[in-house]
Parts: sequence; C-alpha cells; structure tokens
Amino acid sequence: MIKRELKGLLRNPVMMLVLAVILLIPSIYTIPFLSSMWDPYGRLSELPVAVVNEDQPVMYQEKMLSVGADLVDNLKENDSLDFHFVNAKEAEEGLQDRTYYMTITIPKDFSANASTVMDETPKRMELKYKTNPGTNYIASKLCNTAMETIRTSVSEEVSKTYTAAVFDGLDDIASGMDDAKDGADAMLDGEKELIDGNGKLTEGLGTLSAGGTDLFKGAGQLKTGIAAYTAGVKTVDSGVDELGSGVIRFKQEIGTGTNQLKKGSSELKEGVSAYTSVVTEAKSGAAKLTAQNENLNQGMKTLSAGISKMASGSQKLYDGLNLLKSQMSGGPNPVQKDTKSLKADLNDFGKSLGQLNTRIKDYKAADSPDVEKQISSAKAELSKLKNTELNDEQKDAVAAVENQLDEIKGKVSNASGGNGDSLEEIKALSTELNQDYADIKASALSETKGTESQSKDSTGINQVLADLLNGANALKEGSAELQEKVDQELLPGVQAYTGGVTNVSAGLTALSEKNKALNSGADTLNTGIGTLSQGIGQGAATMQAGIGQLSAGTGKLTANSGSLNSGSKDLESGAKQVKDGADQLGEGSKTLGSGLTALQDGTSQLKDGVADGSEEVKKSKADDDSIDMMTSPVELDGKEEHPVADNGHAMAAYMMSVALWVGALAFCLMYPLTKYRGKLSSGFNWWLSKAVVLYPLAIGMALAMLGLMHKFCGFSPIDWKNTVLLACVAAVAFMSLMYFFNALLGRVGSFIMLVFMIIQLAGSAGTYPIELSGDFVADINPFLPFSYTVAGFRSTISGCEVNLLPCYFMLILIAIVFTALSIWLFLARARKIKAGKQTFHDFIDARGFA
Repeated sequence: MIKRELKGLLRNPVMMLVLAVILLIPSIYTIPFLSSMWDPYGRLSELPVAVVNEDQPVMYQEKMLSVGADLVDNLKENDSLDFHFVNAKEAEEGLQDRTYYMTITIPKDFSANASTVMDETPKRMELKYKTNPGTNYIASKLCNTAMETIRTSVSEEVSKTYTAAVFDGLDDIASGMDDAKDGADAMLDGEKELIDGNGKLTEGLGTLSAGGTDLFKGAGQLKTGIAAYTAGVKTVDSGVDELGSGVIRFKQEIGTGTNQLKKGSSELKEGVSAYTSVVTEAKSGAAKLTAQNENLNQGMKTLSAGISKMASGSQKLYDGLNLLKSQMSGGPNPVQKDTKSLKADLNDFGKSLGQLNTRIKDYKAADSPDVEKQISSAKAELSKLKNTELNDEQKDAVAAVENQLDEIKGKVSNASGGNGDSLEEIKALSTELNQDYADIKASALSETKGTESQSKDSTGINQVLADLLNGANALKEGSAELQEKVDQELLPGVQAYTGGVTNVSAGLTALSEKNKALNSGADTLNTGIGTLSQGIGQGAATMQAGIGQLSAGTGKLTANSGSLNSGSKDLESGAKQVKDGADQLGEGSKTLGSGLTALQDGTSQLKDGVADGSEEVKKSKADDDSIDMMTSPVELDGKEEHPVADNGHAMAAYMMSVALWVGALAFCLMYPLTKYRGKLSSGFNWWLSKAVVLYPLAIGMALAMLGLMHKFCGFSPIDWKNTVLLACVAAVAFMSLMYFFNALLGRVGSFIMLVFMIIQLAGSAGTYPIELSGDFVADINPFLPFSYTVAGFRSTISGCEVNLLPCYFMLILIAIVFTALSIWLFLARARKIKAGKQTFHDFIDARGFA
C-alpha cells in the first residue's frame, strides 16, 4: 500500500504542486508578517512627529532665556524620532490625516515659566503633546515613551541653567562680602569719630545745663503774657459770630428778592416773545387777506353777472316749456293711425289666406282654377299690406310670403298635369305660408301695443310738463329776488370787509416793526437781572466764606487758649526738666564713650570674618562637570540578561508556532487522508501509507521555514541546534494531532482544530506576559501545545538557560498519543470495511462532512 500511495502521488503533478505549496506555508506565514515588524524600535527615526514652537524668550538673571528655541535645536540633532518643525495648523491637519503620529507644542509661556523657579509661587513648564491612538495604538505608545525622554532632557537643560545661575550668584555674594569688608573699615573710621564726638558732647551738655536755668526764668514771664492774650482772643471771637449771623440774614433776604425778580423777568421775556410771535403771524395772515381783496371784489361782480344770466335763462326755459305743452295738446297721433291701418290689412290678408288653406286642404286636380283664383285674391290683399308703413323685417317677411304664393301657384299648375308629388309640396308650402303670416302678424301686433303704450305715456308727459312749468316760474321769480339781495346787501358788505382788512394789515405791519426792539429789550433786562442776582449771591457767599474762615480762626485761637495757657505752664516745668536732663545726659555721655570703644573692637572682628568668608566663596567655582552632577546626579546602569536582537526575533517564537499549526491544517484540508489505493491489506499499512507522506512533509515544513527566515529576515537564534530540533518535533506533534481529528471527523475535525488554534493564540502568552492577560489565560496555558513551543523557541532564540525537557516531553507525548490513536482508528476502520460494515466515516461522508 505504501508503494501504491507513493506511485499515485508521483503520478499526480497537481497534488505534488499542492504539497510543495503546503511545504512553504509556514514560511509564507512567518516571513511576510515578521518582516513587517522585524525591527520597528530600530526604525523609530522614521516615525514622523510634528513640533510647533510658540515659545517667547524672556530675560532671566540679565540673560536671554529661550528654552523653546534650545529644545528645537536639540530635537533637530536628535534622531530618536523623525521631527518636523511646522506651524500649529499644519500639525493638527497632519495628525488627522496620519501625516504625523504625534504633535509636540512648546507653549508661548514655556521660557517665562522656566524663569519663575526662584519666585514665591513658581510655575511649572508645560510641554504639550497630542497623539492619535485610533490611527495606530502602538505608535502612540512609542511616542509617549519618547516624550518622557524629551521631558527628562528638557528638565536637565533647565536645571543646568538654574545651577549656572546659582553659581553666578555666588560671585555676587563674594563681591558683596568684599563690600561688607570695606563697610567694616568705614564703620571703624566712623566709630573713632563717634568717640571723639562723644567727648565734645559731654562738654556741650555742661553748657546746656547752665542755659536750662535761664530758660526756666523766661518761661515764667511768657506765662503771664499768654494769659492776657487769650482774654482778647475770646472777645474778638464773639464779635465775629455776630457779624456772621448778620451776613446770613442779608444773604437769605437778598436771595429771595433776586429770585422773584429773575422769575418776573423770565416771564416778561416769554410774554414778549409770545406777543411778537402772534403779531408776526397776524401780520402774515392780514397780508394774505389783503392780497385776496381784489379777488373777492371781482368774484362778487362775477356772481352778480351770473345771477343775471340765470334769471334770463329761467325766462327762456319757461317760454320753451309753454311751447312744448301746447304742441303736446294738438290733434291725433299719425303713428297711431298707421298702426291701426296695418292691423286691418293683416286681418283682411288673414281671411283670404284662410280661404286659400281651405281650398288646398280639399285640393283636387280639377279644382286648380279655383285655387289659382284664391291665390290671386290673397296676393291682392298682400299688396294692400305692402303699401302700409312696415319696418325692414316686416318687409322681408311680406316678400317671402309673396314668393311662397307664386311657388304654390306653380305647383298647382304641375298638379293639374298629373304630377302627384306636387300635391304634397303644395301642402308643405301652405304650412310654411301660414307660419310666415303668423310672424308678420305677431310683429304688427307688437308695434300696435307699442303705439297704444305711447298714447298712454303722452298723458304722463303732459303732467311732467306742467310740473316743469311751475318750477321754471319759481326759478325766474327767485333769480330776481337773489339779484336784488346781492346788489343791495352782499356787495356793500364785501366792500366794507376788504377795506377793514387793508386797515388791519397796515396796523399789524407797524406793530411788527417794533418786535425786534421789544424782544431785544426783554433779553437785556433778563440778562441784567441774572447778572445782578449772580453777583449779589457770589458777594454774599464770599463774605460768608470769609467770615466763616475768620470765625474758624478765632475759634481755634479760643479753643487753643487753654492749651496755650497750659503749655506755658508746661514750658516752665519743661525748662526745669531740661536742666535736670542735661545733667543726666552728661553722665550718659560718659557711659556712651565706654560702649563705643567696645563697638570698635567688635567691628574689627566682623571685618576679619567677612574677609575670610569672601575668600571661601570665591573658591566655589562650577564647571560643566559639576553642573551636570548637580542636575543629573543619578545614572542608570542597566544590563540585559540574554538580550534579543530585535522585535522580529522576539515575535518569531509565537509566529513559528502559529505557522507550523497552519501548515499542518492546510495539509489535512488538501491531502486525501483516508483514501487508499488498490487492495486494503491492513489498517496499519493503510495508516503507514499516509504517514510516509505526512511526517516527512511536516519536518520539511519546519526546515524550510527556518532556512527561509534566516535567508530573508536574518533570523539567527543563539542555539540553532535546539531550534531546528524543537521545530521538527513541534511540526510532527501538530501534524499527529491534526491528522487524528481530520481522519476521525473529516472537515468537522479541521473546524475544531481551527477553533483550538484561536484558543491557543489567546492563551499561550505569545505577545504579553501571562500575568497581564487575565485569569482565564493563566488557567488554560498549561494545557495548550503553543505554550510549550513558544517557551521553547524563546529559550533557543535568546540563549536563556531554560530547561527544554518539559517542552520536548509534552510535544513528544502529543505526537505519540495522537499517532497511536490514528493507528487504532485505521485498524478499526479497516476491520469494518473488510467485514462489509458501514463506518463512521461513511456516515459523515454521506452528510458532506468527510
């Protein structure tokens, strides 16, 4: 069965190609993935970061402090990240569109805050940065780490600036000590002069004691003179109070009078202004009335002439109405007469037409002469009708009737010749003839009714004419009376009115000419009264203020009289005390001389101490090394046990485990694991025919993966031997496990293995330490094959001294157990097949899961 399996495989180039691809699947899985993350920490200099410097330099210790610019200079030389120096807008846009992974902003008060270290309330320097974890979480974490390094660097630089300033201050202290030494010298000189002056002071105090006796005598005489002075001051103060009361009464009374005068003047000014305004308006109105006088006189003349014309017209109207009435009362109406004649003719024609219709109704061919005779009679009657007064419509209707009579006459002649159709046509024409006659008669009757209505209306017209005659007569008499009233009463009154308007206008013009002078006088009077009132008020106020000041002065003199008297007594007593004090000062001056000598000795010691301190401070000089020591006194001395070259080697253990698992899963999906060729000899041979392909391919996948990773990624573990051995053992263990479940459950087994791989990805601590992954991961970790492959590969890659025996033991155990289970499965399945029984594989194959 093994030979047949191998021959069948070699004869199937497609399957050989599939196996070749499966052989490379672990390499295909690991190399692209690890290449993309092989050494990201070594390429941080390519991670773009935006820097925005808004800092404004400030003066500190008489030097320009520009921490922001210094930081930018340092970052330009720093290759820890790819720094880009842009403005705020470009930085924000770049962070959003992933041009930059972080923005660093140096605020405008960065240097200003740095200069506050010695202030009472120092301000921290705030270096702002912004990341976008949603774009790339790992990149944001790397940027955060870099920012901590930058913060430490800035802190050290600022500390160096502070330390240098402190040492510079020591020079100022030394200089101050030198100045203190010079001051001590000056103090010694001054103290010597004080000692000399104290001797002179002692001599002067003796003289002061003698003068104190003379002062005591003069104080007694001064006391007597002050008593007489204070009595006179009291009398003056009383007179000033009376003067002040009189001024107040004067101010009140004169103020009341001037206020009344001002009020009357203002009212007079307003009255004059209103009066002149009214005169001006009246003058303007009178002028307008005068201008209309001529028009009014002319209008009266026109009115008189119009009334005369109206009287003449009313006479003519009366005469015309009399004439119309006489005409309306004359002989018979000719129109009425013509209408009666038309009605009589229509009746005659109707009778003749009735006879014709009777003839036609009983018509026979032999009767033709009688009918033609009757038609001629009707035409004769129609001729009478034509001679009557007809309108155009009636004339047309009569003509149509005459044509119809002629046509009937012609039809009658045809009928006498034996034409039967003419008889029916005659009857139809007779019907139309009757209809036309009816139309003529209706029109005539309508006019007759109109004529009768006109006859009735003539009576009403006569009544209206009678009323119009009465009105016209009344109009004629009223016009004559109106003419008399206008000539005798209205016209003389209008002439008197226009004469009066002219006289009023002349008088108002004369008044208007005095308006300006009247207004000007009122203004002058009002202004003068205001000035008078203001002057009187100011004078009274000035007098009152002066009296107040005088009263205050005399009051103070009076108030201080007691103090003055008391002071004179105190002066007398003080003079005695001066004498006694001068004696005491003499004794104190001697004591002061002793103290000044002791002070001189102390100042000499101070001078020597300050000089020594100045020398010590001058020795305290700082160089760059000492400043570095003070700003950064601690250094880190780190050491890595079993270092890993880069991130690719760190992730390789995890990805190699996943890759070998995926390779085994791909093989089981693509290779016919349960099909056999030829005769089934035994279950073991059946299994073995698959194993000779299965396990060599697993080992080949492991070796190809390691070789290609070394070639294309530079993969170089510390312990190559154990790395290769562990990869081969892991590949066989994974293939054994995968082979059993696929042979047992078909595609369901592949699905189970896929789910189990996902569980292993979570629980094998391949990326983060197991302590950081949660309790669930810690519980399942010992039971996952990946846990042992990841731990083993990490040991061989880094060279750390970890016991590999548990890893080998667990992987070999998995290989043995699941290989034995696979052999048992094939043996059991072979027995059932040979016995002709259905197997579980047949069951799942029938349901499409094999």
